[in-house]
Amino acid sequence: MIDRFTDTQLERLHNCPWCSAEGANPLFVENGFPYVECAKCTLIYLSVRPREQHTGILYEDPGYRIAIVPADAERIGENRLALLGKVPLGTRIFEDGAAEGAFIAACRKQGLRADGCDPSERAVGRAKRLFGVDIAQNTLEGCALQSGSVDVLASFNLLSHLYHPWDYMKEAARLLSARGVWLLRTGDRTGRMKRIRWGKWSAPEHVFHYNRRVLAEMMAAAGLQTWKVQ
Repeated sequence: MIDRFTDTQLERLHNCPWCSAEGANPLFVENGFPYVECAKCTLIYLSVRPREQHTGILYEDPGYRIAIVPADAERIGENRLALLGKVPLGTRIFEDGAAEGAFIAACRKQGLRADGCDPSERAVGRAKRLFGVDIAQNTLEGCALQSGSVDVLASFNLLSHLYHPWDYMKEAARLLSARGVWLLRTGDRTGRMKRIRWGKWSAPEHVFHYNRRVLAEMMAAAGLQTWKVQ
């Protein structure tokens, strides 16, 4: 996998991107990319990774997420909506990294206002083709949504892909209404799961992996608080 990138398309990190500490404990190498764990804050990150502007080499590959089954995506979208419980009509929902648009489709099926975005041209096309959902080909920041304009911000399996997750959290806090909720899903690489999935962490698309402590620290720094973890 690492051979798909030239030396100039890669960057090497000598400090933790979150806490700036120099010490990091090597974990393993996956697809040619080394994962390390910060000795201070315990954030797991790739010490060698593609430069952010070259990640399109991964996401626009014709084989990326090509195996998604529409029926499975529809079921997952409905299950994710169920996590919110009873959602009043008029609730403003926005999904970032909407992929094939299944969650948005599930929301609209219940009569809810739901929109979303995804930076991938292929994802935008899949959402239209599979579920008849029009999503913006853009990033969350690029959509320029108004402050306090979102009641539910959804981002599933997105945080590990982001190069500046702490800035993303600040943007999430800006967009949410006074009682707004950020519906977030990301992997927890601690305890039992760390052993079971060892070496299968989707490098290099997943540049970060979190435990609950470091995730809570980042959220608190952005002005967010944890409501429920499951």
